[in-house]
Amino acid sequence: MTTLTPTRPPTQAAHQLCSILSNHQPPDRLVEQLTRREMEIMVLLLDPLADDGEGLAARLFITYSTLREHLQNAYAKLGANRRYDAIWKFVQHYPQYLDNLLGHFRQN
Repeated sequence: MTTLTPTRPPTQAAHQLCSILSNHQPPDRLVEQLTRREMEIMVLLLDPLADDGEGLAARLFITYSTLREHLQNAYAKLGANRRYDAIWKFVQHYPQYLDNLLGHFRQN
């Protein structure tokens, strides 16, 4: 499990998100399981200070269009339309990664 270290203090919205996520309910079933690469990308998105799309693509050594394709597939499988919806549903389905997200804010 990857642990990322924030370089800026979290926002109030990030604290609220963590509070909501820590009280998550059992999720609906996934349409299809995420691939290993989709999981890797979603874990990177858990970092509230994550790079923009082009920065994430560069970190993964893939093109921006390939990243977008992976995100679109992951969002569809999670039933999400936006990044925060996808993160919310991701940690509901894969609660072992919740500590990844909450760890950023426990340090403060």
